[in-house]
Amino acid sequence: MKDVPIPRYAASARFDSISSRVVCEESTRVETLATIYHWIKPGDSRLAELTSDLIQQPTERRVLWLDGPAGTGKSTIAQTTAAWCDAVGYLGASFFCARDLDECSNVQLVFPTIAYQLGLYSVDFRDRVADVLRADPDIQDSSVSRQLQKLIVEPLLAVKSSSAFPPCAVIIDALDDCKDDQATSIVLKALSHYIYDLDPLKFFITSRPVQQLNIDFRMSRLKDNTQHLAMNSISAEITTRDITQYLQKQLTDVAHRYHIRSSWPSDDELAALVRQANGLFIFAATAIRPIQDLRYNDPEAQLRTLLSSQLPISATSPYRFLDALYTEVLHTAFPEIDRESKARLKMVLGSIVLVRDRLPPSSVEALLSLERDTVQKTLDQLHPLVIVPENDKDTGICLIHPSFHDFLTDRSRCADPNFVIHPKIQHSVLAQNCLRTLQHLRKDICDIGDPSKLNVEVPDLDNRVAKHIPLHLQYACKHWAFHVANAEISEDIYELLVVFATEHMLHWLEALSLLCDIGAGIEGLAIARKALQVCILLDRYHEH
Repeated sequence: MKDVPIPRYAASARFDSISSRVVCEESTRVETLATIYHWIKPGDSRLAELTSDLIQQPTERRVLWLDGPAGTGKSTIAQTTAAWCDAVGYLGASFFCARDLDECSNVQLVFPTIAYQLGLYSVDFRDRVADVLRADPDIQDSSVSRQLQKLIVEPLLAVKSSSAFPPCAVIIDALDDCKDDQATSIVLKALSHYIYDLDPLKFFITSRPVQQLNIDFRMSRLKDNTQHLAMNSISAEITTRDITQYLQKQLTDVAHRYHIRSSWPSDDELAALVRQANGLFIFAATAIRPIQDLRYNDPEAQLRTLLSSQLPISATSPYRFLDALYTEVLHTAFPEIDRESKARLKMVLGSIVLVRDRLPPSSVEALLSLERDTVQKTLDQLHPLVIVPENDKDTGICLIHPSFHDFLTDRSRCADPNFVIHPKIQHSVLAQNCLRTLQHLRKDICDIGDPSKLNVEVPDLDNRVAKHIPLHLQYACKHWAFHVANAEISEDIYELLVVFATEHMLHWLEALSLLCDIGAGIEGLAIARKALQVCILLDRYHEH
């Protein structure tokens, strides 16, 4: 119904949005998934038979926290769980966080997005939320705790007082990927405060095993209502079996496609590949891409190259084989790299690694003032690691896995100076380009002609915004301050900031209003101001 207000929500955070997320291969993760399913929906004897001792009962606890290092398959498990819940009519909502998607890393959108989906699950709940939004349209800009209270807890209690609300699962994946460093604490503190009022919702949350999360989950009310499932508590035998099955299935498909003899790969080759995976599903998923890729067109040679790699690796790092794989792909793509090519690669790849929202190739080129097709040509050989859309209408460029970001920005893991990304340097590049891009702003940029009109009174506003505020300019409007805050404040950046503040500040605020994101302006100014204050204090310290 058009007259029913709905919460602002992140469409791409849903499990069924168009993305590169995949589900677990059949016959893998059987015990882990059965354990999760049984916790979500106890009483199914078939699930109970498959569950292992990974978590202890009772299953009536409201939160299940799955944690594990990068690359162990948490998001794939979450995606599979969401698909299963949806199939059995038990999915209330899902929010898949992603650090390179603005709306999927915005903690302010987590509970409004969940509330929106719960409204699709229950009409009565939707109507209660609509009442809240009519009474206070600005509730979505309030604190995260108040959002949970007003958009979920109180509507849920109201529905339960007059009728039944069907039990369901709410899935939050990769909570630690929110762009706010305090996001995990903010969300978990809110859940802790209202956990006893959230029945019959069950929250399945995944994350890396970061120290702050351990602290947050020990909050008294949350601790008593949380089951903890650690990926490292799953036996090595089960993980090895699952990775073996996954690789066997993928390689068998490759053999059929290329008409390779049925004995390929050999048992020794498969075992060697499983050993290199070292318990990381992301290694297996990444290794298989160049082997099965039609552009290489020689899977047997690709497998031999992978297994015979003599790249130096750390003897102690849990990511040693994954890092060697990433390095091997980079070396294969760029066996010889001159100074100019190195600079271009760092400019393009470094920007993609550190941007706050995915951009298509043409928008990256516009933001960085690069010639047309530069991005495509630069990244063409990195298809095992970087997903580049075929056209600008598709979703933006993204890394195959967040662990590639971690590798490239860590000099202890990426030892080759040709490829390692220095975040402060790259943020400085992005900050300068964002500030230069903002100089294209002007008064009444969308040619509306009447400053008294509200956005809702402009019937073709979306088309005007798309025409006059292209994606790279939208990106600069929303994220310049983030890059400034993480950059080295050089004289060039300072001068660009002066131009922005004196000539384009009001134009910027107008553009943000047209983009319905004025909150980014308030946050951005605060971030930039704090960064400049720190810079000034450091300069004064060095002077003395």
